[in-house]
Amino acid sequence: MDVVFLIKLMSKLKETLELSFISCFMGALLGFLLGISLYKTRKNDKIIKKIFYSTINKIINIFTHLPFIFFSLFTVLIFELFSKNNEKGGFICACFILTSYLTLVFAKKIEKMFIKNTKNYIFCLKKIIKNKNFISELTIQITSLFITGICYSTIAGGSFGGNNEGGLGLGVIAYEQYKNDQGFNVLICFIVIVLTIQIIYLIGNYLSQKIKINKNI
Repeated sequence: MDVVFLIKLMSKLKETLELSFISCFMGALLGFLLGISLYKTRKNDKIIKKIFYSTINKIINIFTHLPFIFFSLFTVLIFELFSKNNEKGGFICACFILTSYLTLVFAKKIEKMFIKNTKNYIFCLKKIIKNKNFISELTIQITSLFITGICYSTIAGGSFGGNNEGGLGLGVIAYEQYKNDQGFNVLICFIVIVLTIQIIYLIGNYLSQKIKINKNI
């Protein structure tokens, strides 16, 4: 196996994990806050809050039901000027795209979790840290968000970065190997992606189960 290919593969894996981790962290934080806002305003009698919930909910439904590739293309067109002459611009642009998408996805999940776990927002907010079932479910949702980030960053990287030497992530190297008719190397890229996702899932699932078992949480 080509040593140069392996070195580049590890480098692109690092890029994918960095991009996914940063986007997941920001998406989870912003999504959690937005999810709480959605929960608080979903059955509010005030007109302003009703308009807020209806507007945000429609935006979330539109963007999360569109294929991620279209959402990426839409954002890339807007941020193209900022990333064209800047080495870090591509990473910042990709991070913004992924963070925005993951924020919307996570916000809706958080709203549903609050609805499921409590009927009283104030009570839930006070007890959330001590509610091990909620924290356990939150751990799984964050793990799922991270995996989603890896999948989407890989797909977007292959779609938009394939024609660009500065493209980010595993999708780029997989696309390059495909163009060069290196089927075995493409398979290696696929295996690395699957193994990475599986490892992250196992870690997240382990932590979730540990939280449920630990009575001190």
